[in-house]
Amino acid sequence: MSELEVFWDQVRVGEMVEAPLRVRPRPMEEATLRRLGFPRRLYLEGRPPETYDYQSVSQEAEWGFHAGAYTRFGDVRPLLEHVDDRFVIMAPGDEIALTFQALPPPEAGWRRTFLFYIFGYGKSMDVNADASWTVGPLPYRGMPDYPYPSLPKEKEEQFRRDLMEVHTRLLPLPGWPQGRREPLPNRVR
Repeated sequence: MSELEVFWDQVRVGEMVEAPLRVRPRPMEEATLRRLGFPRRLYLEGRPPETYDYQSVSQEAEWGFHAGAYTRFGDVRPLLEHVDDRFVIMAPGDEIALTFQALPPPEAGWRRTFLFYIFGYGKSMDVNADASWTVGPLPYRGMPDYPYPSLPKEKEEQFRRDLMEVHTRLLPLPGWPQGRREPLPNRVR
């Protein structure tokens, strides 16, 4: 089940042909988490899919946020380089600016396509979902259920280190004491 909306503008059917293919992975040079805000939402032709006007940015969100510890602003490349259950925890209005080394123009007769691979999680604020108002408990690959009853020791140690070192931006719900850290990720509420 997902709340994700996917819009397809084209579906094409063709036949397979043998053609040369070159894959050239490009490592990230920089990955910076920073505050952007909320670009104005636009509907081209008056209907979905939506697009955004980055020249018109508001700091007012149309929705709430999960209380808890978010990733501090700045360099987040070490959190993004591997699929390893370490991740950037972004608040509404955050963005990650990525920089890659430029490729030379394609050779004559060649065409270039970019593919961007990501692995991550999203969390709903649905009132019927478990722990829907807090960042934690954090997910991990191989979890038996969510929220999970307990966390493997090595995961708990890594989550604890990240909470102290990189997830240091605290966003409390209105009425929460300032500076309160949510319980560790293995605590089921």
